[in-house]
Amino acid sequence: MRITFFTVKNIKKFFRFAGFNLPRIFFFPYQFLLSQKEEMRVWPLAFLFLLLPLFLFQEENRFHFSAEVIRTIDGDTMEVRILESHGWPEVGKLEKLRLAGIDAFELHESRGVLAKAFLDSLCSPGERIYCRKGRRARDSYGRLLAYVYLRREGKWIDVQEELLKRGLARRWT
Repeated sequence: MRITFFTVKNIKKFFRFAGFNLPRIFFFPYQFLLSQKEEMRVWPLAFLFLLLPLFLFQEENRFHFSAEVIRTIDGDTMEVRILESHGWPEVGKLEKLRLAGIDAFELHESRGVLAKAFLDSLCSPGERIYCRKGRRARDSYGRLLAYVYLRREGKWIDVQEELLKRGLARRWT
């Protein structure tokens, strides 16, 4: 009996162990290669299997830019200084950034004050945030629109989801 390491099941286990839950379509190339004759499939499959994690683990591919929080304006807006970007927005520039995909309560409402306080505690001044562009680059007020993430104790925190979970914002498109 012969045991083959390069099976779709083992590859799925490897990526789940690494923290990725990949969609089924991701495994179609592997299934195709596994259906080929044994002597033809080992090297291309090994090559794909070894190189693919290099592309998956590159943080700069996940985010369009990173920034330092200067201050929190309200429950869904911050003033930031751009630290790194891939051409847009300009590095070193101060920008107002609005959290894409949500609408927090206004400051004259009680939950608006809570939303601002929570966002301020989550993204305190000096904190580094990582951003993915929204559907549009800017809103009608000229603010950057971005999905914002934090890195804490080795885990990624989705700032928008945290506000939604606590009932301090609602989904906005």
